[in-house]
Amino acid sequence: MRRQSVPLVLAAMFPWAAGCGRTESADASTLLQTGRDHIRSGRVAEALDALERAKRADPKNIEAYLLRSQLLEQSGNMRGALDEALAAHRVDPADRTATLRSLYASAGLAPPRDVEAIAREAAAQSPDNPDARLFLGDAIVRSDDSARYPEALSAYQEANRLAPFAVAPLIAMGRLYLRLNDSERGAAMLEHAVRSLEQAPRGPMPLPQLTSWVEERRNAAFALSQAYARLAKGAESRKHAREATDWSRRASELRALKNRAAAHPRDSAAGERLTAIQSRGARDWPQ
Repeated sequence: MRRQSVPLVLAAMFPWAAGCGRTESADASTLLQTGRDHIRSGRVAEALDALERAKRADPKNIEAYLLRSQLLEQSGNMRGALDEALAAHRVDPADRTATLRSLYASAGLAPPRDVEAIAREAAAQSPDNPDARLFLGDAIVRSDDSARYPEALSAYQEANRLAPFAVAPLIAMGRLYLRLNDSERGAAMLEHAVRSLEQAPRGPMPLPQLTSWVEERRNAAFALSQAYARLAKGAESRKHAREATDWSRRASELRALKNRAAAHPRDSAAGERLTAIQSRGARDWPQ
């Protein structure tokens, strides 16, 4: 897993009007286009309504489900986003986009066995997608079956092979090594993740990239503090604990700012603060 020709009210008047003579697929196509237009214009409620009508007009067209899933996720309705994604997957289980959308929406929300099943489907359908392996490893770890941890490690290693510059598999492997009581290897992997993050160029960052960077930096710092505490390296543990606190505060600020900037009416001060943070980048956080 992300965003006027026909007003919604006009699109809604024709499909079910007696004697209109229009086909169901044409009605669905019109409503889909209306939904896309509303998305581009930032009219989320209108877009969701148009896409719901498109689903009813053509229940086998998964695009309306997928667009609604993305919109609901962006609006903070994670359960609704998951329901729409799973509905799309049920309609067309062979569609790679629907499978991946179901995987992204279910991670951290659905039971581990359900996430694992979808991740395996995604890995089979999209063999070059590292996220399928990353989420597969996460699902196995979340199952709390320590006998399967080597299987999760293999999934993370495959994700790292497919995306060697990505940091998420490194952090996942580092944390798993801690679960396996290999603190030395865990600390080394997590330090590698931090070095990779710190190599990001300074300067403006798109908001999704900025959000991901801050979350990964925070997660790495928390895990490193734990690793060095186990290794009886108190100074290093305290250093990373302080960093984790700082990045946690920044992650919380980002979440709050995004919510306020997306509210109606829009919080202009929050929008200005977000712009300032993006223009400086994660490593030069404005005070």
